[in-house]
Amino acid sequence: MSDSENNGNVIGERRRPSITNGSAEDLSEYTDADESISAPTEILAEFLSAIMLKQYETALKYCKIILNYEPNNSTAREFYPLILEKIEIMKAEQNEQDEDNSDFSESAPSVDSNHSSTSGDESEPKTVDSDATSASYSSLEDEEADRDNSHV
Repeated sequence: MSDSENNGNVIGERRRPSITNGSAEDLSEYTDADESISAPTEILAEFLSAIMLKQYETALKYCKIILNYEPNNSTAREFYPLILEKIEIMKAEQNEQDEDNSDFSESAPSVDSNHSSTSGDESEPKTVDSDATSASYSSLEDEEADRDNSHV
């Protein structure tokens, strides 16, 4: 390597930047020694994204991670009880819907059983839900029966 090619970068060797006393003092202005290591930016971003998408279970997971890194993180501390409350509300709504669905499914068979028990007299028209194929087939049977009866 010639002197003109040597620009301070040596291939295969990494040089660490040296911190002078002045730059170390400048750095201390931006960091607080009393705080623990701050949460990774990716975790913070995922947390906020989960909040915006109303994925509260996921948001709670990230909130707990953030609080492990930064117990005094004001955003996570403010959102934590709100997320818990929202999860409880959603669970209550889900339970309510499940109860409504189970009430509906319990009453639905009794309605169907009433329709099937009314088939006592054959002369009464049957009110059975069917597709067009079976309905047209039964009307064909009726026409054949009428033709057979007219020939007798």
